[in-house]
Amino acid sequence: MTFSYKYDSPSATDKLRLLLGDCNPDSYVFHDEELTTFYALAGSDLNAAAAMACRVLAVDASKQAVVFSALSDSISIDKSKIPQYFIKLAEKLESGLYNEPIEGVMSIQTHVNVFGIDETEYQNDDEISG
Repeated sequence: MTFSYKYDSPSATDKLRLLLGDCNPDSYVFHDEELTTFYALAGSDLNAAAAMACRVLAVDASKQAVVFSALSDSISIDKSKIPQYFIKLAEKLESGLYNEPIEGVMSIQTHVNVFGIDETEYQNDDEISG
């Protein structure tokens, strides 16, 4: 399995990577072969292929969709909405409304310090959609 990404003369796989935000060679999600398969299954429709990939991401995220609370709810981590973000993105791609601002996940990493304080840097919808 391989990873490649060229922005100067993008292939269909490169365009899919860009739509999915999967361009980092150190932390990519999909192999080139998987993106090629999505593209073929979608009949060479880039948005449909990206929507398929988003649905795969939603299934994967749902495996980890948990809500954790401790110390009388002083510490709370909620990953239950992450799959919904990918489903919404898939629906936008399928409907052709991809260029409209949508709620998204910039990062799913959380940071809770040793005192149990959530120091995760969250972004609101305005910061995400520009």
